[in-house]
Amino acid sequence: MGDFPQSVLFCCDQSPYKLMRGVEVWDKKRDARRYNAGSRVVAHPPCRLWGNLRTVATKAPAEEKDLGPWAVEQVRRCGGVLEHPSGSTLFAHCGCGAEGDAGWLLDVDQWHWGHACSKPTKLYIVGCTPDEIPPQPHRAGEPDRCITQG
Repeated sequence: MGDFPQSVLFCCDQSPYKLMRGVEVWDKKRDARRYNAGSRVVAHPPCRLWGNLRTVATKAPAEEKDLGPWAVEQVRRCGGVLEHPSGSTLFAHCGCGAEGDAGWLLDVDQWHWGHACSKPTKLYIVGCTPDEIPPQPHRAGEPDRCITQG
């Protein structure tokens, strides 16, 4: 995929992407749904209505669920990566990684990138082959924290 993507969709307000030169960041205030630039993207659409805890996400606005398939479409159109929890139903819903799809799925654990907890994640990648992905980091040891509902 070459250089870092030029647009990042659905960032939080304090995202480190905002500190990177040459990266166009689309947070809640800027509204990623207005993105139409055509540059490669990294997409982090909201996951609470797609993830393992979707049945308890009762306060999420219903239209939030539409952002996942919209983000998949942007990655397919422009190339790039979409990140979602491993248990997300978004991938199956959109046919990500299925035979004939433009992209493929990569399983990672965000703990190896510095997250405080083990966080199994899938990356939906369009625009490069598995052979073009650099080696993933490996962090020695085990996480000393975990994600819970309580």
